[in-house]
Amino acid sequence: MPLRDYWRVLVRHRIFICGLVVLTAIATALFTLSQPNIYQSTATLMPLGQSRSGLSSAPGEPGGFLPPGIAGKGSPTDNLLAVLQSRTLAVDVIEHLDLLHVLFMKQWDAEKQQWRTRPPTLQDAARTLGGLVSVTASRQGLITIAVTHHDAVLAATIANAYVDALQRALNENDFSLAKK
Repeated sequence: MPLRDYWRVLVRHRIFICGLVVLTAIATALFTLSQPNIYQSTATLMPLGQSRSGLSSAPGEPGGFLPPGIAGKGSPTDNLLAVLQSRTLAVDVIEHLDLLHVLFMKQWDAEKQQWRTRPPTLQDAARTLGGLVSVTASRQGLITIAVTHHDAVLAATIANAYVDALQRALNENDFSLAKK
């Protein structure tokens, strides 16, 4: 079939083709506008210095806070990454911000101030929060905490709360090391 025949078919069905393109564009625009806004807030951390004699003996480092299998192995970035991804830190953030009602909004009756079903556990909340929070490390050793949520203010609050919880955990570690 020569090229001229293909052109005739396109010209003959031009109204259908143009209508299909316009309809697809309108459907895409409507779908996009109907989706909720998702915001991402990030906090970036830069671990200071390398430990010379293992992290468990260096004050200010998270080594004593970590389990013995992790402490002293790897870089400070890896150790801080492990602490930031721990369930303990997630539970600390949940408790300090009282996020149970926010994370399980559909199960919470705001008018009666009570749960519609059985109350969720902190383990459920930590799992749900883990779906909103991403902790990654770059090749340069920078740690990025990224929180995605449909409320921009809450995303920023959670990202900052992770930094505060890490600081509290490291301070508690330093205090227990000094106490020993």
